[in-house]
Amino acid sequence: MKRIILVLTLLIYSFLTVSSLHAQWSTDPAVNTPVVTAANEQSSMQMVSDDNGGAIVTWEDYRAGDSLIYADIYAQRMNALGEPIWDSDGLVICNVPYSQRHPIVASDGNGGAIIVWEDGRNGGSMLYAQRVNASGVPQWATNGIRVTLDSALQLRPVIISDENGGAIIAWHRFDGGYDIYAQRVNATGVVQWTDRGIGVCTKESDQLEPRVAGDGANGAFIAWLDGPGDSTRSVFAQHLNSAGGLEWVKDGIALATNLDDLIELKVNSDNDGSAFILWDNYPNIYVQKIDGSGTLQWNSNGVGAGYGASPAMMTDKTGGVYTCWRSPSYDIYAARISASGTQLWATPICSVDVVSQDFPAMTSAQNGGAIITWGDWRDTLYAQAVDSSGTTQWTTNGAAISSERHAKSSPKIVTDGNEGAIVAWGDYRNESTTSDIYAQNVNRNNLLGISYTVKLLSPPNNAVNVLTSLSLSWEENTAAVDYRIEISLDASFATLAYIDSELVGTSFALDTFPAGTQFYWRVLPRFSDANGFWSNIWNFTTAPDEGNLFLVRERWNLISVPLDVPNYSKSVLYPTSVSDAFSYSTSGGYQTQATLTHGIGYWLKFSYAQFIPLDGDVINEDTIHVNAGWNMIGSISSAISVENVLSHPPGLITSQFFGYNNGYFESTTIEPGKGYWVKVSVDADLTFSITAANASNKIIIVPINELPPPPPGLSEHDLPLPTCYSLNQNFPNPFNPSTVIKYSVPSSQYVSLKIYNVLGEEVATLVDGMQDAGFKMQTFDASGLPSGVYYYQLMVVGEDGILSYTNTKKLLLLK
Repeated sequence: MKRIILVLTLLIYSFLTVSSLHAQWSTDPAVNTPVVTAANEQSSMQMVSDDNGGAIVTWEDYRAGDSLIYADIYAQRMNALGEPIWDSDGLVICNVPYSQRHPIVASDGNGGAIIVWEDGRNGGSMLYAQRVNASGVPQWATNGIRVTLDSALQLRPVIISDENGGAIIAWHRFDGGYDIYAQRVNATGVVQWTDRGIGVCTKESDQLEPRVAGDGANGAFIAWLDGPGDSTRSVFAQHLNSAGGLEWVKDGIALATNLDDLIELKVNSDNDGSAFILWDNYPNIYVQKIDGSGTLQWNSNGVGAGYGASPAMMTDKTGGVYTCWRSPSYDIYAARISASGTQLWATPICSVDVVSQDFPAMTSAQNGGAIITWGDWRDTLYAQAVDSSGTTQWTTNGAAISSERHAKSSPKIVTDGNEGAIVAWGDYRNESTTSDIYAQNVNRNNLLGISYTVKLLSPPNNAVNVLTSLSLSWEENTAAVDYRIEISLDASFATLAYIDSELVGTSFALDTFPAGTQFYWRVLPRFSDANGFWSNIWNFTTAPDEGNLFLVRERWNLISVPLDVPNYSKSVLYPTSVSDAFSYSTSGGYQTQATLTHGIGYWLKFSYAQFIPLDGDVINEDTIHVNAGWNMIGSISSAISVENVLSHPPGLITSQFFGYNNGYFESTTIEPGKGYWVKVSVDADLTFSITAANASNKIIIVPINELPPPPPGLSEHDLPLPTCYSLNQNFPNPFNPSTVIKYSVPSSQYVSLKIYNVLGEEVATLVDGMQDAGFKMQTFDASGLPSGVYYYQLMVVGEDGILSYTNTKKLLLLK
């Protein structure tokens, strides 16, 4: 194990101070993972990678009404585990009156996104934008900022990251004719170019359907269709620098002219200053490469890149591109074009004769290849991986991404950053006329539901007052070789406090976390051939090392208020509890209490072990009324022995006192802040006092062979089972005439518990037969035996007849 502990000045000071005083990715293609299943329609979905193994999805949302006219904009982030980590069923991006349509999304480079949409709030159609950080917090004005102050209609926006936390947006503007405009918005939501945006092409003929790609230098390549829709069209392009300046000739460079059936346009970039522009002059698909100065790199009319419709394109990261398309016979094909413009190969991806395939999309895969997804007319979605030489890697004709047999629409795909992919689509499985959105991951080996990160477990995020002796835990990733954990004093992990780089288990323990300090932590799984992705970042704060601190454990606790506090509200005293406070009465059983009282015991549940700070006046003596039967009692400010509990009337007969720590135990001490069960013979008053040691009216404890009621909502069968054999010392000891013997059996077995005298003669049999697993108690009544030393022996025998456990202890009878 390689462990580095970085002790900083602040941590050294903290140490000195101390010493001086729970939807993941589905594995079933028939199930998949829902992104949003709210009422009515969710459509026009777009998706981008979150750059940490997950994806950010945005869509038009009609949940606010029945009409398909007025939509809002929502978004959701699915992390690498397939968990939606923003608001349930999506985060509201914009829900002002009137309609918001056609959202588009780009990464902000920090795990969040910038979303742009058409907005009807001012009449017509204007463009608005919002940035959302990785945690799902909008960063700009509520319901978005104006992208342009132009009063003309702004339609069909497209977006690309500016690689600096902002975005470049292009659209076609309508004011009697269509022109192409663009705008850059920085990370803080301030427009960088003119208020109206930059006119990319404003010549007399119509310019429509812009497409955009980054240039690797905070600028953009923009391509568009030029010419009226009822005649031939051309393909033009322009290069904008980071300041909004036009790098090429005014109104752009023509890439292809006078095309009759121009129906699709794509733009991509290799981020080295060149762009790839693809167009579909049905059925012929062409692609052209153009450098930053506007010089065509391939044939003047482009290079043949396919034959059909619905093309998609991505760079091959070596100066060329991959393309895929739907053929005229409705099969899926892919091709690769080299950096010099030569088609290296073209191969069928899916050619099932009995059904048709359409709407392919693609993203990068292992070994420089691609993953392609598509829908077919069986209402299913498929995917296939192809390597750089054109060889398909998965099942012939593709592997099922979603085999659930309801209509699906518009699949989108992004890389998971680890040579797999995430696919999202519109899905009609819940309502036949309106769609929801579902998603599915697929790893590089064609397995669904396998992630490359881990889920943090404990302590929960934002935990406070946690123990300074602490274990951090996370879910196992079964494919991981080991894990790396980082614990920092800041959320950016610039000030690392602890690092462990070769953890083979799923926890990290340290005995000396500094008190009163906030820490941030994350875990990275590592695989045999690559690192995975960092988990989400969680934080916790250790308890201070001063004040009145009372320990509670994870899950159910018996607690009491040991001080006279100014406010007895449960939510004030125990704000981190995750349950109601339950008191108990012999007549009514458990009852919830919003306001607590000192002297009474309560059940409270917590999600992690922690210290509870309480402030108030010391209580040195308290009298508590108890009723015949079981009672939950509290404590005072100091620990006292149960033998010094007083009663009125004197000599009250009680059971032993039971505390709780994930199971009942007999307690010989009443500890401050704890609650206890005790069973009494008649109604009476119990007094706890720090001065009661020599009093004459003490209780008489007579052990019983019975446990108190289980915690609220649980039965006796829900209580934890023992994990090992044990035989406890009898209590009381010495005794007269009866005592209780406790033992544990972890599984159903034959049990023998017998009493022997000093000669080895058996004098009593307490148990002789099969017993279920559990914590057991037996009462030994020695009324007919003389004083002296005796022995009790526990023997446990398995079903195979072999002795599993035996133990013998001594007890003393004094009459």
